[in-house]
Amino acid sequence: MKDVELNIKQIASSLEGAEIFSGLTRSEIASLCAVAQIREFEAGETIIRQGDVADCFYYIIEGLVDVYIQGKKRLHYIHSIEAREIFGEMALIYDTPRTATVKARTKVTVAIMSKVAFNQFLVWSGDAGIKVLKIINKRIISAETKAAKKIIQVLDSSLYSVLKLTEVRESYHSAHANRIREYTRVLALKYKENNQFDLSLDDEFMDMLYKVAPLYDIGKVTIKEEILLKPTPLTDAERKIINTHAKAGAEAFDRARSEIGLSTFLDMAVDVTAYHHERWDGKGYPEGLKEGEIPLSARLVAIADVYDALTSDRPYRKAFTHEKAWKMISDDKGHFDPALLEMLSFLEESFKNIKSMFSE
Repeated sequence: MKDVELNIKQIASSLEGAEIFSGLTRSEIASLCAVAQIREFEAGETIIRQGDVADCFYYIIEGLVDVYIQGKKRLHYIHSIEAREIFGEMALIYDTPRTATVKARTKVTVAIMSKVAFNQFLVWSGDAGIKVLKIINKRIISAETKAAKKIIQVLDSSLYSVLKLTEVRESYHSAHANRIREYTRVLALKYKENNQFDLSLDDEFMDMLYKVAPLYDIGKVTIKEEILLKPTPLTDAERKIINTHAKAGAEAFDRARSEIGLSTFLDMAVDVTAYHHERWDGKGYPEGLKEGEIPLSARLVAIADVYDALTSDRPYRKAFTHEKAWKMISDDKGHFDPALLEMLSFLEESFKNIKSMFSE
């Protein structure tokens, strides 16, 4: 790393082509450049480090950088940023440490603008400065969304492999995962329809739920096959062992969360795996949560799980008919969220169609 001397005209020429500064006149850009520090980094050199104090942002004049999230043992690549783009801009909005590590992939020249200098620029630049700030805020939201999607992409392949292992060990067909996903989806959409002013039920929630739902029983990979595939009803001792799968699944996702960092996907995965056997009346496991203490995602998956279990063959019994299973669920008032049971009454044909579509 070394400081580089570029004249204001050279810096301004680069900044003029950047979207973030498109609302500024040449004189305003020149004034901003006057407070910028120019620095050069060699390929492989760390520019900012996750956890460091965030007191400036960077504009790439030349070169390419890579963004990483620090895991427990190593860095996880997220995406790259090219010349005429900025990074580290969260420092201008939030008083929080750096949320990522940035390294130079090639030789990189950057203009560094401190938070103090930028705030002074906002004071005298008027509307132009406000426009820049709005663009930065929009970019921060977009960057956070992209990072979350990248994390999900990294997880998807490994989670799919574990899901397949679960299916093999329990002699489930892949149709089981599809049914759970679809039962959960139609019930969640009905819930959203009846709760239009609940802003948490956005597209991201629905997408995450669709991905997470089939993983609800992933903790069963920790259960011995002689118990998991036992052809007769379980003893009380064996039932206690089976019941540990909820905690085991949640702990696996929690370890992934500690390795990768904060993730909406992993947060929901922990909730669904841990709490899909909780009951509305508080008599479920593993924590005895009741009513609204149980996350919505887990309450939705719980109904999908029980319906699919009742209408599928098990080593120790044959499947119940749809009519029998539907009545058992509808009558079990203490088990499920009453609001969801009420909505379920409108979805009988949807459930039957899903069962038919994804038969084993």
